[in-house]
Amino acid sequence: MSMVSLTSFTTALVFYVMYQEKLYIRQMIGMALIVFSVIVISLGKNNMSGGSTRRIDDSVYIGIGLVMMQCIIFTICQVLLRQYV
Repeated sequence: MSMVSLTSFTTALVFYVMYQEKLYIRQMIGMALIVFSVIVISLGKNNMSGGSTRRIDDSVYIGIGLVMMQCIIFTICQVLLRQYV
């Protein structure tokens, strides 16, 4: 769930690059906090599982890939909505 919160980060970044949207310092701080929070949550989940160096199951990569694809698709939808609506 924590990776899904990166969607707002990718959307803001794409709009900044494509449409020269202004990013104010308050928004940049918020984006940095989102990325920092995702990292902290990810590290916390690793420590809660015993902190051992166990092998990650391949099915985890499928989930991560699907979440990343969801972020990209949502960002593309936002760009298309901005262009055609």
